[in-house]
Amino acid sequence: MSVDYLLNNNGDVTLINGVVQFTDNIGQSSRQQVLISLSTYRGEWDFNILAGIPWLENANNNIKLLGKTDKRLIDSYIKEDILNRENITEITSYESVLDKPTRELSISFEAITNEGSTIRVDNVLSLTVL
Repeated sequence: MSVDYLLNNNGDVTLINGVVQFTDNIGQSSRQQVLISLSTYRGEWDFNILAGIPWLENANNNIKLLGKTDKRLIDSYIKEDILNRENITEITSYESVLDKPTRELSISFEAITNEGSTIRVDNVLSLTVL
């Protein structure tokens, strides 16, 4: 079983009465790992410059998805990233919505873990597409 620190909605480690909490199952860990990965800009983390999505070009990444990139290409990078999580075996549903007036991209999906549990993420991102 994959065990991670349990993060709260702000991305901070969860403490109860001063005791660090851990994830309870693979589904919870996998969901959390996807959320972290999708919010990581490829090239920003020095320990692994290949981690995350190439949202913006930087010194360690020459790809920029945000901007005038085709939405289908953005979706393919996101799906690939989800499926690259250690315990996720398939994506059963996926939807991304680009709100052109506000230029925001939001993503929702369901995926199956290798233990058979389903994870669901709704409106995981609200990125402003430049």
